[in-house]
Amino acid sequence: MSKQGFSGMRPSFNTGKELIMCTVYSKKGKFIPLGTLQDVDIELPYGEKYSDTIRPGYRFSLNVGSRVIGQGVVEKYS
Repeated sequence: MSKQGFSGMRPSFNTGKELIMCTVYSKKGKFIPLGTLQDVDIELPYGEKYSDTIRPGYRFSLNVGSRVIGQGVVEKYS
């Protein structure tokens, strides 16, 4: 990503098998600076559909098109 991210951005949550549109919410403010570790909330539409797949410890990436803009590990899924 050539620009910093922002709270409310809508990348795709990559499960390795499919891309799911999501919304990312920063816990530290409006912007997500490049190259930083962040604790964020990610909202998935129809999240209950993925409750068997996405569990604490699940590794994922965030994509915009084919570009990976972030990676993470699920800490809590609710």
